[in-house]
Amino acid sequence: GATDSLGGLDCGHPPLNGPDNTNAASPATTTEPADQYATRHNGFVYFHSVIDDAPECDANVVPLGKVAVGTPSRFDGARLPDTFFGHLADDLRQVRTTPKFGWITPNLCDDGHDSTCAGPNTVGQIGAGAGGLHGADEFLTHWVPLLEASPAYRSGQMLIVVTFDEGSSGDGTSCCGETPGPDNPTPGFSQLLAPIYHQLGLPIPNPATGGGRVGAVLIDPRYIEPGSIDSTGQYNHYSALRSYEDLLGVMRGGTDGLGHLGFAGANGLQPFGRDVFNRPASPGF
Repeated sequence: GATDSLGGLDCGHPPLNGPDNTNAASPATTTEPADQYATRHNGFVYFHSVIDDAPECDANVVPLGKVAVGTPSRFDGARLPDTFFGHLADDLRQVRTTPKFGWITPNLCDDGHDSTCAGPNTVGQIGAGAGGLHGADEFLTHWVPLLEASPAYRSGQMLIVVTFDEGSSGDGTSCCGETPGPDNPTPGFSQLLAPIYHQLGLPIPNPATGGGRVGAVLIDPRYIEPGSIDSTGQYNHYSALRSYEDLLGVMRGGTDGLGHLGFAGANGLQPFGRDVFNRPASPGF
């Protein structure tokens, strides 16, 4: 699910061979709402296998929906429950309608990216201070409980992963044997960005490294001990992709012929292990 204007369309993506005008948020006009959707955060629309099958794409690459934030009760001051509308809330009503894999990408206000928001954040705030980590926190505060209240989660069939795509602009660290990509010999940094770094007065990251260090929160009622902290293992996004492919039972195709796409099929790359799935009663891990 994706939020905002272009992301508010089924299978929303820029026209093929045309410019992508979603790299920066656009404020509202007299005829259009603010557009804070960024195509680059919805990687599925970069695959022809997804967008060329229009009915399939329209059915599965969809707007996230909306939340009407609960207001304090007039009687006791307690906050009333949130009310959700749209695809995600509808899909989560039953286990059988819950996607086997779901990708939720907040807009540029709600994902911690833009501190000053062109449009409203989850709770309706606009402008300076509405975004950044405050906006991300508001998004998680209201949407994660919807996931945790779903039958799929409550029955132990859902793993929730919350993470970021990259670290700060000046952080080029990497881990886990990250190697150069087929279209970019300097993973985590494009030399095309060098003038922008100079303009902002930022140090250029070591071109041989990655996209910085980020944290991740994994929530699962069956296989992960609540409140536990993994202080021993370290993983990158390719490790996460490999883990998802394994959990979904994908065993054919990919780079290695075993179902692992791209660098998720690299030799020696480790998926999430028992340091993550650390609950004693975790059969199968």
